[in-house]
Amino acid sequence: MKRTDATKLLLCVLVATLLSGCGGNEGAGTKAPVIAFVQTGADNYWRNANTVSVKEAAAEHGYDLRFAEGQSKQENQIKALSSFINQGVDVIILAPLVETGWDNVLEMAKRRGIPVIILDRQIKTKDESLYVTYI
Repeated sequence: MKRTDATKLLLCVLVATLLSGCGGNEGAGTKAPVIAFVQTGADNYWRNANTVSVKEAAAEHGYDLRFAEGQSKQENQIKALSSFINQGVDVIILAPLVETGWDNVLEMAKRRGIPVIILDRQIKTKDESLYVTYI
């Protein structure tokens, strides 16, 4: 199994597990869970393949994926995170550009009850409860 396939499979299982606890969508004809994905940028082959992998996995499992590309600027990623939090998405996937500077926006997500998954690059924080896992 290729690494991207393994990551895709793990991500789908993790997201499905997290969303199984999200309420408000009981019964037939329910709305698809909304996943927000905040990518660093589209600056290299690996990053582009990673984006495609996440988009394919979300589509394959019927999730409504909202995507933001940070254009290699942390401030753009933070703005995108804030926007997704205000939209009330069910889960956020963050591929952080840098390791530090995420606490305030992640605290906002935690207060709103939105789980955050850190993808690719680990972050440094005093409170590891601000995200649910790192892949």
